[in-house]
Amino acid sequence: MIEVYYSFEENYTIIHIRDTGRGMDEKKLQRLFNTSGRLITENGTNEELGTGLGLLLIKQFVEENGGRIAVKSEPGKGSEFIVYFKPHHEPEEPVL
Repeated sequence: MIEVYYSFEENYTIIHIRDTGRGMDEKKLQRLFNTSGRLITENGTNEELGTGLGLLLIKQFVEENGGRIAVKSEPGKGSEFIVYFKPHHEPEEPVL
């Protein structure tokens, strides 16, 4: 099961993506955004294959836009990915 919801903090709009999958141990969490490919990916709950590339792309996109990403996970209990975005504000005057 995957649950998606949002919340707000003073300087961020936050998207939460929580699953009831296999979860990750501390060792894997530490490598999660520092490497890609078969070193970090595992088969999913339905034995689907992954590449490990998606999270690196999301992290780069979020950080390039002034946000950040965090992960909470426990083996056997699933994971939660928390994505913090800076709120969008329209400029008060057009930029020429």
